[in-house]
Amino acid sequence: MKNTFTIYFTKLMNKKTSNSIALLLSLIVVLVFSACNQNNQETKTASAPVNNGKIAFVRMDSLVVNYYLAKEINEAFQETQKGYNKEFGAKKQKFTEDAQAFQAKLQRGGFLTETSARKERDRILAMEQEVKKMDYELSAKLQKIQAENNQRVLDSLNAVLDRFQDAQHYKYILDGAAVLRTEGGDNITSEILDILNGSQKK
Repeated sequence: MKNTFTIYFTKLMNKKTSNSIALLLSLIVVLVFSACNQNNQETKTASAPVNNGKIAFVRMDSLVVNYYLAKEINEAFQETQKGYNKEFGAKKQKFTEDAQAFQAKLQRGGFLTETSARKERDRILAMEQEVKKMDYELSAKLQKIQAENNQRVLDSLNAVLDRFQDAQHYKYILDGAAVLRTEGGDNITSEILDILNGSQKK
């Protein structure tokens, strides 16, 4: 199932954005389904019997694309990333321009003394280190935000799927994209979306 999610969301990213959040969301859903099935197998009691033949599936493409919280988080993340890229781009552009100016001045013998040339070179090298540090720090911040966002989606999906499986007594909830054939399996995508989106809009 992981391979199916990876292939689908890689295609989705190439069409819409280079952002990796869609891919990570797919992995989250894999974990949700695994944990949900495992937890319910361990906690079912005689008062809530499970029909071992009852199977449901969810169309993950529709779920992720239409999930209110996932879309809201992704839009906010894109704005944050855009701001970071603009800040980093300005810093990198200034470094590039100064480095090129230094090189041109050095080649035409524009520095009066070797000391002044060395001082300017050191300044350019310091700028380069600042650019690298900024790149690292902004990337770390984005990764942290992304991890927190993914956890929010994971928690909400896990809670809804857990309650839904308990209430409907499904033995398995499968990824619809990985199911080639099914007889009697229920497509619960719309029900899960209604619950997820409804809880977010309240």
